[in-house]
Amino acid sequence: MKLNIENLHAACSLRSVLRAVPVILAAREHCISNNLGEDLKFCDRRLLEICRSLTVNFCYVCVSTKPIKLQMIEAEKRLKHIRFKIQSDPDNEPVSPTNDLLAAAESSISGSWRSSVETTRINANVLAARAILALTDLPVSGQWSNDLVVPAETIFSTPLWMEIDPPEPILSYVDSWGVPTESWGFWRKWYDSFLIGEPISVELQRRVAEIPDEVWQSGPEAVAKEIARIEAEWLAEQVPQAEVIELNPETQKFFVTPIPVENPPLTYNLISRVEDALEDAVQGHNGLNERTSVVRKLQRCCQRYANDPQRVEMEFTSAAVSLRRQMHESFEIPDSEDNIMLLEAVEEGVRGIRASHPEVAQNREQLAKLKVKELLPEEREILEQAEPVLRALSEGQLEEDFAEDIPQLLNTSVGPLPTGSPALPGVDASMRVFSRAAKIMSMEDKIDKMHDGKAHRSATMANTVWGLGGMLYKILQIGLRLFGVGP
Repeated sequence: MKLNIENLHAACSLRSVLRAVPVILAAREHCISNNLGEDLKFCDRRLLEICRSLTVNFCYVCVSTKPIKLQMIEAEKRLKHIRFKIQSDPDNEPVSPTNDLLAAAESSISGSWRSSVETTRINANVLAARAILALTDLPVSGQWSNDLVVPAETIFSTPLWMEIDPPEPILSYVDSWGVPTESWGFWRKWYDSFLIGEPISVELQRRVAEIPDEVWQSGPEAVAKEIARIEAEWLAEQVPQAEVIELNPETQKFFVTPIPVENPPLTYNLISRVEDALEDAVQGHNGLNERTSVVRKLQRCCQRYANDPQRVEMEFTSAAVSLRRQMHESFEIPDSEDNIMLLEAVEEGVRGIRASHPEVAQNREQLAKLKVKELLPEEREILEQAEPVLRALSEGQLEEDFAEDIPQLLNTSVGPLPTGSPALPGVDASMRVFSRAAKIMSMEDKIDKMHDGKAHRSATMANTVWGLGGMLYKILQIGLRLFGVGP
């Protein structure tokens, strides 16, 4: 990740504080191990404030806008207030690793927005290094010097610890910090992303930083719930679909409404041309028949999805890729006149729909930029369990699509993969599944009302122990990772 960072010293200061975050994780672990409930609450609030403040700091270092600067000023005030309360309590130690971490975070933020105060940034590094000494006796002050020689635009794509591995005590406290379904799940991934040099998107972090004060003050659980909503909206934006997901108030099920067809005569003429070319290709000696996958998908698309520009564009694009591959790479079918005419009709259909539906064209352009990853075994298991639940949540075309797209995503709908088949799932099927699941999750108030309905019972019957909200959260996390747009 290359970022437009103007002040390398501010970035290095922030990295110094990030390296010291496990200090408060150690304090938190101590509270848990010794059943210090009240102390744990205070510790969690301090940890949450550090995460919040460093998120704001990262956003400001990357994009120093006026609104973020105002957040920086407020973050400095909050940290100063926390430190004052700690120091004014006679039961607290005046000097402790946690106090050093808080002071380092305050100095880093102050030095970032007061860009002329170089000593403040150096002070942040010294305080952070002193805090880390509570966990390890390895020399860590040299990390600051290492950071200073890294090009500013790649400073955050560099692992947090250079030339040496993170000290074992630090890793052990990070490993014990939260799991994906708990209140600290996002923050654990947030910290891991800095550790390995792959920070979460600046824009996503900016949205997290803008969570209202009253939510932050409600504690980690409330913040986690709001972050999940933000992540759902974020994923839906990154894998957009030109359609609307709505809830049927009578059946309490979700359904999909496509965007209106623009220039219907042109669109239907394009589809009609594909139908004619498909008929010619199937009837001739062209290696295609009614059972061929691309033929079945094109026939179904023309008959079923003519009023859905987004779906037609997706199916036609997939068919064009398949026909080109079979004619020019695997040579499964000849490049006969009929097959060439079919390919041209499909490609013209794609171009025509994109030209008359700018939203569809923009979605395809955005999808082309994504780097889709492979599903992990545990993610496949989650999606297998989720399929009947998502179908129970849905009706009409949405239910049918979940029934078809998830098996395609898992590559199980046609049995074992043939030799040479691509390892990655169908991108368009993946896009539909995760975009729609994200939109459903973002309608949290409606999901809460469905708690006692059929979908919730189906989740139980499918041995989904996480509950409906937990299942949707897990799907969201898979989508964020799969498309490389989140933690």
